[in-house]
Amino acid sequence: MDKAHAATRDGRQLWAVGKSLTYRTHAGDTITVPAGMVTDLASIPRPVSPILAPDGPYVQAAVVHDFLYVTSGTCIWMKRPRSCSRAKPYSRAEADAILDQAMADIGVTSWQRWAVFDGVRIGGGRGWGH
Repeated sequence: MDKAHAATRDGRQLWAVGKSLTYRTHAGDTITVPAGMVTDLASIPRPVSPILAPDGPYVQAAVVHDFLYVTSGTCIWMKRPRSCSRAKPYSRAEADAILDQAMADIGVTSWQRWAVFDGVRIGGGRGWGH
């Protein structure tokens, strides 16, 4: 995934996706994150960022997850055509499960998967749709 630094929000660096990124879910659906979408990579709280960096090995999974959160699971971003093969929007729980699946697919360690997944389940609600 190519990325270019965009700006900051709430003290977090933001990045624009430089090249579209496609993930195939375990159900066979495709989710394509369009170039230009802005992300903070993994939304890791500052106190744990020395252990879990925002650009850790889970970064591609986090970008797909951010895309689902930004679009509230619809995969419609900036009035562009839908970029997921599934017609039904994803729920927040499904988006979080896709994050976990994607991390497993790219070989993220189980303790990192657990920490990132539990973090989004506990604190990610306020990010859904934003």
